[in-house]
Amino acid sequence: MRAAVVLVLALVTAVAAYALPSQPRVVAKIRVGSQPCSSVEAAGRLWVTNFHSNTVSVVDPKRNRAIGKPIRVDLRPCGIVFGAGSVWTHAYATNRLDRISPRKRKVTRRIRIGSGSYDVLFAAGALWVTNNFDNTVSRVDPALNKVVATIPVPGGPGGLAFAAGSVWVGTTGSEDVYRIDPGTNEPTRVPIGHTSPVWFSGAGDILWVSNVQEGTVSRIDPRTGAVTATVTAGTQPVDGTLAPDGLIWIPNLGDGTVTRIDPASAKVVDTMRVGPGPFVLSVAFGDVWSPAYRGRVVWRIRTGTT
Repeated sequence: MRAAVVLVLALVTAVAAYALPSQPRVVAKIRVGSQPCSSVEAAGRLWVTNFHSNTVSVVDPKRNRAIGKPIRVDLRPCGIVFGAGSVWTHAYATNRLDRISPRKRKVTRRIRIGSGSYDVLFAAGALWVTNNFDNTVSRVDPALNKVVATIPVPGGPGGLAFAAGSVWVGTTGSEDVYRIDPGTNEPTRVPIGHTSPVWFSGAGDILWVSNVQEGTVSRIDPRTGAVTATVTAGTQPVDGTLAPDGLIWIPNLGDGTVTRIDPASAKVVDTMRVGPGPFVLSVAFGDVWSPAYRGRVVWRIRTGTT
């Protein structure tokens, strides 16, 4: 009997040890500017927009600290991407797209876009910016540093994603999303059947959209546009990511949590508490980064696979 008990305890310990690496853990909380919104990996650094400070902080991932003087950008920056050798961020309050040189660490171009810019994406060799107040999407040619197409998208265009060869656009004021053919710039309406499908998560052929007002997220087949599942998340689910652990991570702006979802089974794996106001999650240097929009820090979270 004693030998059997010892064997069972050994098995339990082994299972626990095996399961432990799959659990996320916070490895750093890095102080940046006021209301950090979004981040991107570029030139060996993490670049973080600070919505209230009107700056971009540059983080050294080896030391887990912001380095140098924050880069002054246009008013109310949020979305940030890397493409065509530059870091790009849009200014919600001044209707401009700022181009930042990673080497010089300063703004080298300011490009006029539409009103109420909501998100920015680099895909198909171009920058795409949603203009929420204008009901348009601006396509910017990085070689020309100017808008080369203005595409009408009704319903208050919001978040952006690239999947199955199309640019996907969420909306703040409808039950639809849109996909834009980058070859023709033609938008196609895709009904979701849920209120405010604003922000996207995923990569490649995995596409999820956050229905912000409902507290749900829906899985979309990007080839057909069909909604194949809808899952309850937290309060105000926003802009998530496909993490290194293979799960969809959805930040819930309203309750300070992240919901992890298995994209294949469409089931919630767990919910973890993070900093106040998680808004836009990104993957960089093998980890998930969660700026606390209602604070001054960025959380670095290890998924357990690295």
